Amino acid sequence: MKITRKQLRRIISEEMDRSISEGEVVDFPKDSKLPWEFGPEGYLKRPELSQKMSDLEYGSDSPPEWILAIALSNRAEEMLGYKQTVDPNGFSQLAMNIYQDYVVGKAGNIDQSLDDITGRIDAGDYFDEDIGDVMDAAQMTKTKERSSQQDPEEVRSMEDEVEDMADAYMQGNVIDLYDDDK
Repeated sequence: MKITRKQLRRIISEEMDRSISEGEVVDFPKDSKLPWEFGPEGYLKRPELSQKMSDLEYGSDSPPEWILAIALSNRAEEMLGYKQTVDPNGFSQLAMNIYQDYVVGKAGNIDQSLDDITGRIDAGDYFDEDIGDVMDAAQMTKTKERSSQQDPEEVRSMEDEVEDMADAYMQGNVIDLYDDDK
């Protein structure tokens, strides 16, 4: 299906008129709060994760790298679809690097720079790759911990089973898993 620019503009205009109505404007809290606390996907709307935020001790007197670590962990939770909480301690090194590079290393008001960078983290995409790297490293650590707790004999048994399946495949002894569907 082809569409002309005029048709595309009309569709976009109609969609914008339909989706942006006065009733959908978000009223942000009057008192200053960190950006990840409010909004349609914020912690105030998600009681299952708001407990984490209430358990964490942070505020305007908190160290900036701690505030950044919390913002990074909250963004990680958003990237995971808010299905689990992510410990901010895992982001301490990344938070320190961001603080050094983007807050302290920048001219101007440090508090304003901190607000700016937490807003960028909260908005997404800005540090998502770095957040993903931290989460991957944490997952790898968990996997190594779990594998070190496995019985070596059980691991050898699983390796033998996989090797037997590979040998059967190479010899053409393959079972069609979808035969039952016919």
